[in-house]
Amino acid sequence: MTEISAKIVVHFLDGRLLKGISEDPFSGGETFHLKELVTNESVAVEIAELKGVFFVKSYQGDPSYQESYDEEVGDLDTKLSVRFRDGETIIGLSKGYSPDRTHFWLYPADPQANTEGILVNTLATEAVKVIRATDESATS
Repeated sequence: MTEISAKIVVHFLDGRLLKGISEDPFSGGETFHLKELVTNESVAVEIAELKGVFFVKSYQGDPSYQESYDEEVGDLDTKLSVRFRDGETIIGLSKGYSPDRTHFWLYPADPQANTEGILVNTLATEAVKVIRATDESATS
């Protein structure tokens, strides 16, 4: 059996961060396990306690990199501006976004960004603005 693992940075609602590897990345449940980067310990993480789960290419990233927000990516039909309660704003793409869901997926508009995807806790957002939606997504 092949294990799937993902590099993630977990942002908690209280401002804490955990970095590590998830061998059971979010698949519809309310918890997942994170093997911490520093301690190598396995920790159960409750999604309701999070701002978001950031799936990343590297833990360091490039702070000087300026993301481009003009890309169109595959079948992602809605471009969103997401302002979090902590003041951070992220522009990205989503498919099937609904404010009624407890969480949603957001993908960077720039394929060169360090973040590959974010599982966003809707309760951690202050405002979500639809920048662009296809006709199909506007009616669903």
